[in-house]
Amino acid sequence: MRPWWKGSEINDAVLIALVDRCPALTNVTVSYSRKLADAAIVALAKRCPALINVNVCDCKKLTGAAFIALADGCPGLTNVNVSYTAAS
Repeated sequence: MRPWWKGSEINDAVLIALVDRCPALTNVTVSYSRKLADAAIVALAKRCPALINVNVCDCKKLTGAAFIALADGCPGLTNVNVSYTAAS
């Protein structure tokens, strides 16, 4: 991982920059990213339709809107860890 990639420091801008450059992502773990909000997960769902695994454990700002976007945008999604999120 790159030095700037620390779980608690990942915010919407960081995740959106990643998905803009890596649309073929299939697995994403951003657990404990308490700055992460729905906008980043919506962007992830729109730009990375091949996702099969997403871990957003303890991302407190996420709401149901983020998970609806994942369900709508990622038909192959088989595993989503939403433990300890506002939506869980």
